[in-house]
Amino acid sequence: MTFQIRATWDGAQWTVTDVERSVSVTGPRLMAAQRSLAERLAKVLRIAGDRILFDVVYEADRPGILTWVQAESLKVRADELLNEAGRRRVKAILGLMGEGMTPPEIAEVFGVSYQRIQKILASAKEERSGISGAGAGPQGQRSGHR
Repeated sequence: MTFQIRATWDGAQWTVTDVERSVSVTGPRLMAAQRSLAERLAKVLRIAGDRILFDVVYEADRPGILTWVQAESLKVRADELLNEAGRRRVKAILGLMGEGMTPPEIAEVFGVSYQRIQKILASAKEERSGISGAGAGPQGQRSGHR
């Protein structure tokens, strides 16, 4: 779900607000405030936190601050897209394996090496078992705000 939120810088800290639901979080770091807001919304709406995405309207009195946070927001969105791409790759591979294809056959269909398919599957297995380190996932993904 995508929520329109407002992020306002007062010179010392950020206030991130979901105006529609009258929920806000204040803190010195923008991304941490956004993550906290996502967690609160997930609890209120009883949905998984990874299903919350933000469309952010930034308010600050200095253009440099706006440029920086917009760049950070793009980076977080890129990380989210990479995570989704990784999940879809795994789903595609597992789906084809469920249809009886072998990893070498799947590699040929996708135009990648057999080793790449094996690496994707191994990373997905590690992620599911909780072995991978914090902030890392399949295909070098990083976690970000939702």
